[in-house]
Amino acid sequence: MTKKGTKIKEKLVNGLGKMRRIYKVYAIPWHVRKKLKGRIGECKRCGACCRLMFDCPALFFENGLACCKIYDKRSKVCRKFPIEPRDLKDRDLINPYTPCGYDFTK
Repeated sequence: MTKKGTKIKEKLVNGLGKMRRIYKVYAIPWHVRKKLKGRIGECKRCGACCRLMFDCPALFFENGLACCKIYDKRSKVCRKFPIEPRDLKDRDLINPYTPCGYDFTK
């Protein structure tokens, strides 16, 4: 597949992932709470999750670390990311060279 074709596929995968997370966070929050019980680790502030499908306009970098202009008012979807292991796969399409600080036990 060409580089352009790969880019389109990544955007499609990440767009579907965005819609899936929005649905889960707002429509089935009990499912999200259950999934988050298996999440371990902490954010490394790499910014990859803020670049899924497009760069978030609130994202900026300071001293090499990702920062958010609206951190205290960010959406529930941002607060809960990653919800499940497949979110890490979406994130790895953006930055496969820096592992996410989060993982899942289950």
